[in-house]
Amino acid sequence: MFDTHTHLFDIRLLPEIKDILEKLKDHRFKGVLCICETQQEVDLFLKYYKLYDFLYACLGTHPHNSKNFSKKNLIDMYDQLYLTGRLIAIGETGLDFYYNLSPKDKQINCFLTHIYFAKEKNLPLIIHSRNSEEEIYNILKENNVSNGVIHCFSSKHDFANKILELDLYLGFTGIITFKNSNVILETIKYVPVEKILIETDTPYLSPQPLRGKINTPLNLYYVLEKISEIKKIDINVLEDILDKNAIRLFLKDSFQNNEKSK
Repeated sequence: MFDTHTHLFDIRLLPEIKDILEKLKDHRFKGVLCICETQQEVDLFLKYYKLYDFLYACLGTHPHNSKNFSKKNLIDMYDQLYLTGRLIAIGETGLDFYYNLSPKDKQINCFLTHIYFAKEKNLPLIIHSRNSEEEIYNILKENNVSNGVIHCFSSKHDFANKILELDLYLGFTGIITFKNSNVILETIKYVPVEKILIETDTPYLSPQPLRGKINTPLNLYYVLEKISEIKKIDINVLEDILDKNAIRLFLKDSFQNNEKSK
């Protein structure tokens, strides 16, 4: 499996991080994408990435923190992570008009800077959208963004269609296992399986029956299982498809080389 969105070096996981990493190794995860927003998270990634070949990095500023965004810090951390050969995306970035923990203009400016930076570096974007669907879509369309994923997708089918028109992917989390997730489940029915990614958003959004507990990538199976049920696709077949989706988006060279060798 490939967990396409984790905050693996969140302070809540650090007491058990070595044990978690060893279990992920035992489960032969193909990938675990670690969102790095702070220097501490970058330092921890640099500490562990050589020991675990499934660890990958993504770099960005969450919309909640966009009021404190510094492009200089983004560039400095990019330079550190680039040297690992494991930096495969920019983000998490986007707009969150639900909590509004940063002013809207700051969020928009931060988002646009990430878009331009990702284009410059030829990296996909990991995009956060909450109560901001119209603004997100308009910004993505105006800036010709077609390389990335709307992470933790929880919107209706009409917004999914707009995102798919841009050729972006949709990432689904443990939310789809919740009892009140009917809207998302209906959306998943109509999304082409080739445009689906799965994620845990560790340490958040633990799936049923683990709600209320700290989430880890080890719980990704619950998301895979639920999509298998919705799409009526054998779980092993689905896992292979979703792994290939993640590799196609984030590891283009590896995907292209594998396709050529067939």
